[in-house]
Amino acid sequence: MQLAFELSGEYETLPKAETLACLDMSGTSYKEVVFKKGVLLIVEVLNEKSLEALLKFLRERLAMTHRVLRVFALCEPSEEAVLNALCDAEDEIREFLGNEEVCRGFAVRVRKRGLLPVKIDSMTLERRLGAEVKRWGFSVRLKNPDRTICVLITKDVCVLGGVLQNMDKKQFLQRAPQARPFFMPGVLLPKFARALVNLSRVRSGGRFLDPFCGTGGILIEAALVGAEVFGCDILKRAVQGAAENLKFYGLKGEFAACDATALCLRDESIDAIATDPPYGRSTHMRRPLERLYEDAISEMHRVLKKNHFVIVLSNFKDVPHDGFELLETHECYVHKSLTRYVNVLRKV
Repeated sequence: MQLAFELSGEYETLPKAETLACLDMSGTSYKEVVFKKGVLLIVEVLNEKSLEALLKFLRERLAMTHRVLRVFALCEPSEEAVLNALCDAEDEIREFLGNEEVCRGFAVRVRKRGLLPVKIDSMTLERRLGAEVKRWGFSVRLKNPDRTICVLITKDVCVLGGVLQNMDKKQFLQRAPQARPFFMPGVLLPKFARALVNLSRVRSGGRFLDPFCGTGGILIEAALVGAEVFGCDILKRAVQGAAENLKFYGLKGEFAACDATALCLRDESIDAIATDPPYGRSTHMRRPLERLYEDAISEMHRVLKKNHFVIVLSNFKDVPHDGFELLETHECYVHKSLTRYVNVLRKV
């Protein structure tokens, strides 16, 4: 079975990396089939143990994916190619729609992503596809359909598929940083913080650390996926505020006001780390930024278990990573004078 992930498009490579990290955590064996930067990822699932369990896990974790589709066909981005693909995939689509007890009504949705080589009228294509499927004996139900056939059109490829899971993005808006009891400027948005947590591969029950916890945004997202969270910051008021913010959402964590370069934790006691260190040229700790990163990452290496992951956000490339393998770096544009880099490190 092929699964297509409609990505959020906010960044070129980060949504894909988050999706693959979640597939890794789920124990799913897969191979990549198609990737269109920031828009579409298609994988071939090689060991489908429980599709329902996989979708539940993805629904609870993913932040930068709009929806997951079961792929019926791939074709050129044109109306006629899509119609031909629909007819060729009739058996698969019938199986997806099921009988009248399962599907009391279906809808067709066409989504265009980016500039297309030819003009495609979404409503016209939806009507043509819907009429064909209706001719097979299924009922149209545009409002709250039981099953949705989706056509995702990009510049180079068109995906015809069935929607298996829509992601709940409202939850991230409801956790807007400004709505928390303790707020400081420059904090990460919840969706971005969740992506960092997912890249760290922390599992429910795992011990998660943010050594520059600030207002606790990353810790909130880690706690919501079931991690046991630990937060450190050199500012006592930040530690107190982060604890208050977690409590605001009914979450618990352990906190310490300490220097990230001298953590009060045992060697190899942490399962995953994600953090957003200061990014000014100098800090309140009166040391150069590069030295701060070097010393802090060295300390993260001490407390992290072997073969586990650290996610470090920086505003420069090539973060110090002695003792780590630098697996990926994702460029995230913020504004014309600031680009952040998400660095994925694994302890060796």
